[in-house]
Order: sequence, then structure tokens, then C-alpha cells
Amino acid sequence: MGVIRREGLTQAEYANAIADILKEVPNAVLREGLTQVQAEELISNILMEDPNADLELLEQGGSYTVAIKSRAQDHSFRADLQKNDFDDQGPDAPAPAPAPVPPGKVPVVSPGWAQNYKDLWQTMQIQPQSKDKADDVAGKIVSNRGRYESAVSSTSVPWWFIAVVHAMECSLNFTEHLHNGDPLSARTVRVPQGRPPTGTPPFKWEDSARDAISYEKLDKVTDWSLTSVLYHWHRYNGINNEYKTRGIPTPYLWSGSQHYQKGLYVADHDFDLNAVSGQVGAAVILKTLINIGAVTTI
Repeated sequence: MGVIRREGLTQAEYANAIADILKEVPNAVLREGLTQVQAEELISNILMEDPNADLELLEQGGSYTVAIKSRAQDHSFRADLQKNDFDDQGPDAPAPAPAPVPPGKVPVVSPGWAQNYKDLWQTMQIQPQSKDKADDVAGKIVSNRGRYESAVSSTSVPWWFIAVVHAMECSLNFTEHLHNGDPLSARTVRVPQGRPPTGTPPFKWEDSARDAISYEKLDKVTDWSLTSVLYHWHRYNGINNEYKTRGIPTPYLWSGSQHYQKGLYVADHDFDLNAVSGQVGAAVILKTLINIGAVTTI
């Protein structure tokens, strides 16, 4: 894994250079040996130049590395979604016509999607090659249960629901916004932009997570049955996309099971039918949490 160094460049020049090559160099380490503040500042500067940059912050022994996420990681298509994307009625239904969303409306799973989730869940098998990764994610989630419980306090949102979102959006990194994985050193740059709208960066993870819960109206949800849980994860990522169009069970839920084989957004607006997600999906993580006894009621 090569390192892209900064010698002779200002921070802004370095960010501009990185923005030019982000789509060309997979798995690149951009800079090593940083403090957390330096790493978060670098990520913020890069995102100002290229809001679609898919970066991650890695920590080892108190030293931080900024890297481009693996192309096995799904890219975002959320900027293309209609505000009422959550009104989708099922895998075979047309996308909902664009319409304003009443401020008080709370998303609810449709019968069409509920049946789809139920059918896939009942037949889901975790692939042998994904079991270790799912076990690792579940173990890390359990070890940080207290932080997730703090984030959902005073709501009916299950702690593990937010933990799984954290795995999908931030790879369990507590230096990133739960909304979309942007660094906590600034407000979010990618969709949803400008979150949290109040407060001063850098944000505490729990404070930002509470804003994400409110923004997604998860604090208004009263149905935490299995099909509703899977729906709220699905709509958090987005429903109307190439996965639905091509009849591919979304990797956001089903990657790591036999239901998902291939197909991935390798860049914004760039769907590769042969690329494969490197994540384990939310449904696979949930099943693993159930298997180890961390989730007992659903």
C-alpha cells in the first residue's frame, strides 16, 4: 500500500492534489504519523475540495493515518435520492413520485418491503468467508455498548440499531459523524450537509449521533419489529438505486449472506455490476448479535 506524501506542499495544495487522484488510487494511504487533530483537519480540507471523497481515519498506538477507503466499500448515491424516497412501496413497485414531505411524517415500512425483508431474513445464511468479519464487528459493537446506550437515551431507539448504523457508516470509528462518516472536526459536508446545525466543532460523537437520530426521525419511530428495523436501515442508506432497479438485494443489508453476490457503486453515479462489497451488511451484523446473545428481543 503506497503512501502519498506531502513534502513541499501546503495543506491546501496537498488536499487539492489528493482530490485529483482519489478516483484513481484504491487503498492509498494519504498520510501517516498524524495526531488526531491533524488527521481530522486533513480530511476536512480534502472534503472541501471533493465532497465525494471516500476517506477513513485509522488509529494505531496513538498515531493516526488518513487513507482512501477500499473500493470494496460502497459509495454514496444519496444526493440523487428524492426527499420522499422512504415512501417506496416495495421491490417491484415504481419509485414514488417526487413530493414534499410533511414535517411530522414518520417513515413506516410498506407491506411490500416488509414481506421482502421477512422472506430474505428467514432464508439468510451467513457466508463462511464473512463469518469472522461479522464476529469481529459484533464484538466491537458489544464492547462499546455504553456509548450507544448514551446516544439513544430518552428515545425508544434500540442501542444496537445505532451501533449497526455506526458500523455501516463509520466502520465503528468514533471520530466520524453517524450521519455519513464525515469527520467530527467539522459539520458534515456530504449528504446530509451541514449537520449538526448547532454547536461548535469538533463535535462529541454522542452529540452528533443524537442529531443524526433526530434528523432521520428515528426518535419518532415506535415499531422496532424485525421488518421495521430492516426498513429503517435500508432507508437510512437509500432505497431507489441500481440495486432495486436490477433486483439486487442491497448490500447495505445483505452483504455477507448468500442473498448478495455482486454489484456495487464504485464511485458516485458509477455502478459496477461485477464489483463486490467488502462490508458485512446490517442484517448479517444483527443476526450475529443475536447469535452471541447481545440482542435478545426483536
